[in-house]
Amino acid sequence: MLRLALLSLIALSLGAPTYAQTAPKGWKVDAGANSWTATSPEQVRLVFYPAVKSRSTFVYWFEDEGLRRTQGFGGTVRAQDPAERSMDPDAGAFLAQTRTIESANRVRTAVLSYAWETRQGRQLAQIVMPLALGTESPAYKAAFEQLTAAWKSGVAYAPPEASTPQPTPKPAG
Repeated sequence: MLRLALLSLIALSLGAPTYAQTAPKGWKVDAGANSWTATSPEQVRLVFYPAVKSRSTFVYWFEDEGLRRTQGFGGTVRAQDPAERSMDPDAGAFLAQTRTIESANRVRTAVLSYAWETRQGRQLAQIVMPLALGTESPAYKAAFEQLTAAWKSGVAYAPPEASTPQPTPKPAG
């Protein structure tokens, strides 16, 4: 009996992610089927999207998906840096790309996209922040720290399961 319980515990721990998205202290979190978003008081957002399987090359997928998700924040893309690739022998490839979007009232926002490969698929995450804030801000640094911890742990965002209504049991008799 103890052996069966131990084997079940091992199986559960192998199937469960070793890291879950966490927000820095004081940030507001909104998790749903389309994304997990943590927002700082300074309006820096850390966004994880569900991991996806794709047959296109990693860089092409990243550039297309990053642009598509960036456009979801509204505004016009005013600047876009080329995608950059870095590598960690233990964590694998890490892609990064920066875009600047501008709203109709001329507010500029930086959208920093990042991606890595996981067993569940390709993971895209973005940090969205007012352009004037800059990457030296404590909020950006906190978001980037959470993001790189997820990459190094091989995390893939899995949206919360939709609760399935259970049938009402028929009364006995």
